[in-house]
Amino acid sequence: MANVPPPFNPPPMSPPTKSGVSPIVWILLLVVALCLVMGVGGLVMCRSVVGQATETAGCAITGSMIQKATLAYAQEKGQLPAAATWQDDIRPYYARLHDKMKKEMDTEMDGAPGMVTDMVKGMIPPGPNEEWVCKTSGRLTGLFYNANVAGKKLDQITDKAGTPLVFEADLPTDGNRKNLNMAYAKQDPKKAPKILNERRDWLVIHFEGDPDFGKSSSSSSMDFDFRTEDALEPKDAQSPAPSPVGETQ
Repeated sequence: MANVPPPFNPPPMSPPTKSGVSPIVWILLLVVALCLVMGVGGLVMCRSVVGQATETAGCAITGSMIQKATLAYAQEKGQLPAAATWQDDIRPYYARLHDKMKKEMDTEMDGAPGMVTDMVKGMIPPGPNEEWVCKTSGRLTGLFYNANVAGKKLDQITDKAGTPLVFEADLPTDGNRKNLNMAYAKQDPKKAPKILNERRDWLVIHFEGDPDFGKSSSSSSMDFDFRTEDALEPKDAQSPAPSPVGETQ
């Protein structure tokens, strides 16, 4: 028995994060805690920095939610939505995802300092009946559905990791912000929104993979997965699934 090593006692672990919340929430909490230590001047500066970061995260999360809702629509209907009505078509699916995310965020932020909850709630995507746009340092941009894939079946998209489904671009000059769509084209990086006075590149959401901010991010893609897909299952649906053609509810 003399050769038996002593029992291993692992160091205390921090409380595990809940599976429904993105790691970025906890990163923000740490950043805010550091800001508080820096005093009033640091707090003002950090509030601005974190505010811009949450706007960018919110843009990515919105795009990711649109991706999930669009794929759920295509799986149920057998094809991707039409370009002219895509936002209206996927709204019921988007609404379920949004409702679940909001509830989980409210639960996670219960009891957190007001400044923290304000910043984190800034990442929550716009509601199902609001304008699906991104805001970066006061600038609004649109999330466009790739018209090249409209109406196609999912098995026709052979390169899902490389085919854009939704992408960010400047809003139309005519004021329209609903059912935004056009054929995908790479946007000019010199005209991309700025974060901390540096251009961050345009957001692209592919059929598969994480939100992609191109070469401007430290990694080519960023994980903002809140794992809300189970909201699309009938047992978790907050509203009834759309009826098949010819049926009424």
